[in-house]
Amino acid sequence: MPTINVNKSPDISIGMPVYNGENYICEAINSVLNQTYQNFELIISDNASTDRTQEICIAYAERDARIKYFRQRENCGAHLNFIFVAMKAEGNLFTWLAHDDILLPEFLFEAVNYMLARPAVTLVTGDFKIIGSDGVEKGIEKLETIRGHLPWTSRRLKFFRYPISNVYFCIYGVMRSAACRSALQTVPLPRLLGGSEGANSK
Repeated sequence: MPTINVNKSPDISIGMPVYNGENYICEAINSVLNQTYQNFELIISDNASTDRTQEICIAYAERDARIKYFRQRENCGAHLNFIFVAMKAEGNLFTWLAHDDILLPEFLFEAVNYMLARPAVTLVTGDFKIIGSDGVEKGIEKLETIRGHLPWTSRRLKFFRYPISNVYFCIYGVMRSAACRSALQTVPLPRLLGGSEGANSK
């Protein structure tokens, strides 16, 4: 395990909005701590959970200074909780991670180095494995319609066709923090559909 300099600014911030995530959040946090790329911060925003989420997160934060835990005084809804972690990010790069998702060990290494070498790139993402509550892989969401080798004129037609396209998975890619915050300040309040994050919507 490489030496971690907690005084150095993180290259990337990982925002984890959560509500009642006690069943899966340990696996999600462990997948971050097990990354081969270690210069990160993990920002957890607990949306007034009523289960053991607070206890679990505090225990992790006490063990690792890169984990920053915040608890909302009352449930503010999923959208505002997503915004909260993005606005707290100190890294130049940012990604969201759902409390019931996990990162493969090389995810940050591959994505961060790709972005650092390409200043003009705003967001990079990949395909996603779908894992059931039983831990069994259900398949792979392949983002075929927006791959980089396709011209933007055709990709953009697919990019904005939610929910027909699966490109909404892109929010879990790595992006420039400044671009993310700028977009969040200009888009209207969305109607969140599906996913565990919707459990704390109002």
